[in-house]
Amino acid sequence: MWRKLLIVKLLCVCLFLQNTALSASVYSQELKLTLKGNDISLTNIFSQIRESSDYTFVYNLDDIQNVRVKSLDVKDASIREVLDKCLKGTGFSYEIEDHVLIIRPDRPAKQEVKKVTLNGLVMDQDSVPIAGVTVLLKGTYVGVTTDVTGRFQMAIPEQKEVFLLFSFVGMETREVKVIDFIRRIHIW
Repeated sequence: MWRKLLIVKLLCVCLFLQNTALSASVYSQELKLTLKGNDISLTNIFSQIRESSDYTFVYNLDDIQNVRVKSLDVKDASIREVLDKCLKGTGFSYEIEDHVLIIRPDRPAKQEVKKVTLNGLVMDQDSVPIAGVTVLLKGTYVGVTTDVTGRFQMAIPEQKEVFLLFSFVGMETREVKVIDFIRRIHIW
């Protein structure tokens, strides 16, 4: 009998704790901020948010100390709405993780690099294919090795001038300028 009573008490405590945690997370999602001002520094805005909420900020002070918001007038706005208005056009973005606001410089959009595929065949003076030759794009770590038939294929970023380095054990490294990307490259 006392075990059943203990189990019921534990269940009640667990339900109470679960509801308390749920209401705490709902409270922070419902946080409404009212801020108004002209020519305000971001650090000042962050201080006001910190004082009226349980959020903390992570940012590089050197990056944002001179950033100012010309005009800010928000009433009963969510934290996301306030940050969207404050950071618009500043070159900064934010991320929210467990009541921590991370402010960082915008990442530049990655530009698509057009690639060109090179096919080639490496042979010795007697026109015998050489397997295992290392083929590197000069100035990078982009490279491949030739297969058992001496052939190679590699995708490289499109450039005006392309130089390939060919190296093999017991042979001198050879540098070759690629002139025509359409035809196959024959090295010997």
